[in-house]
Order: sequence, then C-alpha cells, then structure tokens
Amino acid sequence: MDPQPPPATTKGVEPEALLLSVAHTIADSIVTTDDDLLITMWTGGAQETFGWTADEVLGRPLTILMPARYVEAHLAGVGRVRDGDMPRLVGQGVVPVEGVRKDGSEFPAELTLTSGSHAGQRFFAAVIRDVSARASAESGRLAALDELARTNVELQRFASIASHDLNEPLRIVDGYLQLLGRRYGPVLDDTGREFIAHAVNAVSRMQQLIDDLLRYARAGAVEAERTPVDLGVVAREARDALAPAIDETGATVTIDQLPTVRGDASLLRQVLQNLLGNALKYRRIDVAPLIDVRATHDDDHWTIEVTDNGLGIDPRIAERLFDMFERGAGEARERAGSGIGLAIVKRAAEAHGGRAAVRPRPDGTPGSCFTVTLPDREAG
Repeated sequence: MDPQPPPATTKGVEPEALLLSVAHTIADSIVTTDDDLLITMWTGGAQETFGWTADEVLGRPLTILMPARYVEAHLAGVGRVRDGDMPRLVGQGVVPVEGVRKDGSEFPAELTLTSGSHAGQRFFAAVIRDVSARASAESGRLAALDELARTNVELQRFASIASHDLNEPLRIVDGYLQLLGRRYGPVLDDTGREFIAHAVNAVSRMQQLIDDLLRYARAGAVEAERTPVDLGVVAREARDALAPAIDETGATVTIDQLPTVRGDASLLRQVLQNLLGNALKYRRIDVAPLIDVRATHDDDHWTIEVTDNGLGIDPRIAERLFDMFERGAGEARERAGSGIGLAIVKRAAEAHGGRAAVRPRPDGTPGSCFTVTLPDREAG
C-alpha cells in the first residue's frame, strides 16, 4: 500500500477546499488523474500553460499533454507503478519532458509525478513546469559561446596572416635602412644618420606591435586540453628571457615557491614575462627594481602576485590598464611600449578561467602589485 502523507491541518477552513484554492493560484500546472489516467483536476496554471480549459480536458486521457512519441514509454512507467515496482514514479526529483499545447506546439518542461490513494481509489498527481524561457536562454548562451569560439579562431587566423604579410615588407625596409646606414653613413652628416636611426627605430616598434597583436590573438585561443604547468619553472624561464634588461637596470627578481596549475605553459610564460617586463619598464629613475613573485592559495584558486617598487599606479585607472593600447598616466605614459602587454595578461588569465588585477603595494610604499588569479583545477 502506498505511504500516505500526513493530513493537512487548517483553522476555520476545510483542508480540501483550501488546498484546491492554493493549487489554482500556482503558476505551475497541477493535474490529477484517476487510475485510468483520465484527468480529474485541472488548475489555472495548467490552463495557462497548455491552452486547454478545464471543460475541454476533464475526463480525457493525460496522454493528450505529451508528444505521441513518448506515450508508450509513459504508459509503461505507469504500469510499473500499478504493479508495485515503483511506488512513486518520480519521487526523488524532477524529470525533463516535452509537453504539447492545445495548438500542437511542443515545449520543454519539468515533471514531478506521484501516485497515491484516496477513499480506496488510486490517483496520479503531476506537477508540470514550462521551462521554455530557461531553455531558450541556455540555447542562446551556448550559441554565444560557439560564436565566441569561432571569432577567436578567426581572430587568430587573421592575426597570423597579418603578422606574416606585414612583417615581410617591414623586414625589407629594415634591411635597406641597415644597408643604407652601413654604405652611406660615412658620407652623411649627423642629421642624415639621425634620420636613418629614427626610421630603424620606427620599423622596430612596428614589428613589436605586430608581434604583440599576434600574441594577444593567441591568448584567447587556449585549447580545452590543458596540461600541468609548474609555474616556478615558467617564472624562471620568463626571468631568464629578460636577463639583459635585468642586468642593465640592476634589478633583483625574487621568485618564491609557486604551484603547479593546469593550463597552457606558453601563455602562462607570456603572462609572467609581461608582468616582469612591465615592472622593469616602469621603474623609478635611479632606483634599482625590486621584483617579488609569489603565490597564495584561497579555497579553489591560486593568486599569483608580482610586486615591484616602481612608479606605482593611479587607482582611478587601475582597471583601464588592462585595456588595449592603454599606456597609463603621467611619467608612465612616456615610457616606450605598445600598450598591449597587460591586455595580453588579462586575456590569457580569462582564457584560463581566471582574472588579472592591479593594486598599490599593501605596505603603502611606492610600487604596484599585479595579481593573476587562476583556478586550482585539483581542488574539489
């Protein structure tokens, strides 16, 4: 025999009348049937969802509310309930189903179906929720993600082609400028040699800008398959790549114990190299750079901190520093750079499911603390 719920208790109102009144005010469809699956109760929510009035459905089979292709499976489930194999057809949760409106249109729904007995008669009670809006929103989200993935692929392809096509003529120009300087430099005056030097520097800056744009495009196209990356090794490789600048500025770069995360090693190396290079570039004049790289763990993520004693940042423009071509303010704006390095850091962090940020040094001394937060893929 099916377990019975405890009787409803009310004060001053008949329980059955009160429950029926409440059922008719609920937005979800509440439908009951007899043992033959003929509809015996039809609430206002059911009429709103399916388009049928109570007079049109009472006494008709419940199967009019479902697509024909699901009827056989539904009747088989009801048969198992009758045989005692399933006291509650859906007792522990909600089942995704398809419903059919009066006009024949189908819609996604969630169903909770129970069975019981009253006055010796078996009944079935169904609660049906129309989830069309939720399904539409999820479909839109997945479509947007697909479009974003396609855009990233197209951006990377465009950047690769543009990099090759733009760099090739720049290499030719640079070659002729170098040849011009070697062959005719001795017969040119100081102004002529200065013009050549300016042209060579301009070509070099353009090549750097093109390379940075290519790195930016690649930063958003991390493969889903990621491998363990020892950030300590990656940070030391980034430091080694900047050895000439470190020696030139007399900088001290300290790398604390860093974790192993799951990600793209090349991109994470680029992130740390950009942050270290940023600290070297925006140093204070006549002050040797002191750069510290460390990590902290919090719940399910790692925070990588790169702290320097450089020019510092204006908190009012902290978020804008990670925008494309943003060069900061004041003295920092005068330093050479493409304005893409921190945009690459942000894009790569987000591609790994993390984020990038900057704040003043916690101790209040001059300098900045750049942070990159990465998920701890091993947590949980």
